[in-house]
Amino acid sequence: MTTFTYTMDEHLSIARALQVGTRPRPSAREIWESAHVAPIKRRLKAHKRREQGERCCYCQRPIGGEYNMVLDIEHVLPKSQFNHCIFDLPNLAVACAKCNRKVKRARLDFIDPALLRIPRMHKSLLFNPDHYRIAHPNLTDAYKHLSINVHLVGRSTLFHYDLITPMGKYMYDFFELHEFEAESISHAQGIPAPVNEDLHEQIKAIEREIYG
Repeated sequence: MTTFTYTMDEHLSIARALQVGTRPRPSAREIWESAHVAPIKRRLKAHKRREQGERCCYCQRPIGGEYNMVLDIEHVLPKSQFNHCIFDLPNLAVACAKCNRKVKRARLDFIDPALLRIPRMHKSLLFNPDHYRIAHPNLTDAYKHLSINVHLVGRSTLFHYDLITPMGKYMYDFFELHEFEAESISHAQGIPAPVNEDLHEQIKAIEREIYG
């Protein structure tokens, strides 16, 4: 579980972003991208990077060399479906662009469908690790299920995953981690990497960070 806490001023900023009491309510995207919470998100991202040991919460790859603007604060339960959990700390982690934007996106097939029927007033019930087919970043020690091995070979870095439990195997398949293994081998052999499908999204993320 995260050790991060919101300050009183940050709680007030979140309330402003939520536009409490207004109608119609803003969309989940509008809430999350509100200027009121931009400083909170920067502080949270820095904290989560340290807490996760500069690793993606899903693929476990090192993110220390990644440009901060293309790393995502990940909503484990997608904010588009669980907009009442947008700022709930148990629902937030840091993920690489591939795991979050390309693979996971707003998918729900990794959770117990019963979570969709839990009333909003009982949302604490959402954060039970038994309801997730993946290792929840804040509820489960992922390294007991899936463990990345990083090997330095000359100037190249090779990735290989040990699948320890069925949950680890599910995560390996769900997040398409075989692609990381294959890409690292290709790079070591001097084979050019394919065009990054997430490039456009990364550029847009940088633009949002700079221009608001």
